[in-house]
Amino acid sequence: GFVTYFPQFPQWALSEQHGAVHSEPGFPSHAAPDAQAATHCLFSQRGLSEWVAFLHSPDEYLSSGRGLTDVRRELLEPLRPLRKRGLSVVDVPAVYFTHGPEEGLRESPWLPGRYVYRSNKPIELQGWGSSAAGFLNRFPSPLADPQRVSDLVSAHFPRGAAGTLYLDDVPLDFLRANHYGETFHVRPVLQPGHEWVRDESVLWVEGAFQRLGL
Repeated sequence: GFVTYFPQFPQWALSEQHGAVHSEPGFPSHAAPDAQAATHCLFSQRGLSEWVAFLHSPDEYLSSGRGLTDVRRELLEPLRPLRKRGLSVVDVPAVYFTHGPEEGLRESPWLPGRYVYRSNKPIELQGWGSSAAGFLNRFPSPLADPQRVSDLVSAHFPRGAAGTLYLDDVPLDFLRANHYGETFHVRPVLQPGHEWVRDESVLWVEGAFQRLGL
C-alpha cells in the first residue's frame, strides 16, 4: 500500500498558532492533534473506503485468530451485510504481545516472530466499568465507516451518526489489534487477572517477508 505523510500536521491542517503550541518551545505532544487527524482521515476517505482502521502505534496491526491472511475474505465480506443494515463502528480490541513466562525470546529477525505470547484478554481501562457498552472499558483500535462516523473521542471512541449500529465485544479470534508492549523496553504489560497464551497465528509472515527479500 501507500503511505501519506503530513509533516507538521497541526500547522498544515489547523493554523500557525496550533503549530507553535505543538512545537518544541510550546506544548509538544504526539497525542494532542489526534482528534483533528482522525477527522481529517475520515473525511478524506468518504466515498473511497468501506472502513477506516485507527491504529495508534507503529508496532500495532490488525490480525485475528488465524492471522488474517486474507482481509477481503475474512473481514470485509463478513461485515458487508451488517454495514448495509447500518453498522458504522466495529470494536477492535487491542491485545498485548509480550515476552511470556519463558526466558528469552523466540529467534527471529522480525518483531512478530520474536513475541509468541500474548495476554488472554484485551487491554482494559483500570477502574472503568460500563455495563452498557463494553468498548468503553477498553482502548480499542476501531474500524469506522467514513460515511457514518465524523470524529473520534479521545482517539479511540468513534461517534457514529444517530441510528447507526456498533458491533461491540468482538471476539479476539475474529478481529483484534496485535500490540507489542515491549518493543522499545521491557515493562509489565500483563494486567492483573490476565494470563499468557501462546499464539503463533502470525508466524506465516516470516515466509512472506523472506519471499519479498525483507
